[in-house]
Amino acid sequence: MKKVRFALVGCGSIAKKHVQVIQNQLEGAEIVGFCDVVYERAKAYGDKVGVPAFRSVQGMMDEIGK
Repeated sequence: MKKVRFALVGCGSIAKKHVQVIQNQLEGAEIVGFCDVVYERAKAYGDKVGVPAFRSVQGMMDEIGK
């Protein structure tokens, strides 16, 4: 089964719930990046999950949008 890749744009308070659902309830899903205009928020989530963080959607898509 091919994995479904998710990148979260916006790392405010609801992001925690999105991460939980993707990691624990969606079989075959993986998180591949986080993006937020407040880079520190994206980096905090990225560090926890072990994926890159980005300041812009364009930068994220250029790097991981395969």
